[in-house]
Amino acid sequence: MDEYKILNMKLTTGTIVSGRGCPYKCSFCASSAMHGQKLRLRSAENVVDEMEHLVNDHNIEMVAFMDDTFTLNKNRVYEICETIKDRGLDNYWGCTARVDTISEELLKTMKDAGCITMFLGVESADQQFLNEINKKININRIKKTFELTKKYDMRTIASVVLGMPGDTKRSILSTIKFVKTLEPSYAVFSLATPYPGTDFYLKAASENLIKINDWSKYTLLSPVLETVDCSLEELKKLQKKAFKEFYLRPSYIARRTWTDGPIILKTVASIVKGV
Repeated sequence: MDEYKILNMKLTTGTIVSGRGCPYKCSFCASSAMHGQKLRLRSAENVVDEMEHLVNDHNIEMVAFMDDTFTLNKNRVYEICETIKDRGLDNYWGCTARVDTISEELLKTMKDAGCITMFLGVESADQQFLNEINKKININRIKKTFELTKKYDMRTIASVVLGMPGDTKRSILSTIKFVKTLEPSYAVFSLATPYPGTDFYLKAASENLIKINDWSKYTLLSPVLETVDCSLEELKKLQKKAFKEFYLRPSYIARRTWTDGPIILKTVASIVKGV
């Protein structure tokens, strides 16, 4: 288990799926296609039982919840946090969340129960684009949520999708700039990938937008369709630009080094090299 780490943290890490299904239907996301839109959740007691097993039997220091959106049912999150504290567990944990499911009260409760990392979908800086992909969030809410996470010193990972139909070079550059202003701890710039079962795939297939039909290329790092004004090669260049502009800023490196130590340099190098 010592081989399992997350990001640049030295903490041994274990994963838990505490629920399946997502009632939202973002056009590009395969989660509801795989798990359905009906939310099926394990009880707080059951979830914390597994946390105890990982911590006590496998010396796990960090638990990563791999649910599509851990914070959809706020009452259950409160129950899980209360149960963690009642049992005296002092391990860390992280989860995925939608920006519109986070309140200051919930964030504070999660932090007090050991949550230190949140994976948040940002996707784009263009409100019209967010509406078109059926994300059902707005730019101001994105900003507010990231301000809250900074207030409570929460480690954040901003997830972004580049190259959806209708996305242009100008909108992509605007999104890159926007993500930097949010100041997340980390950012993931994925290339739009039309997975079967999604509305995105149906639209892309019907309009003959898909240029690559090799499933081994559907990695979120390899471009498989072109946009209005970006070829496959241009999309890849824009993705590399996004990672480099975000991670190679002197201010970012200085800030993360202060927080995480010199190991951040190795992490940044591996991320940039990976694209």
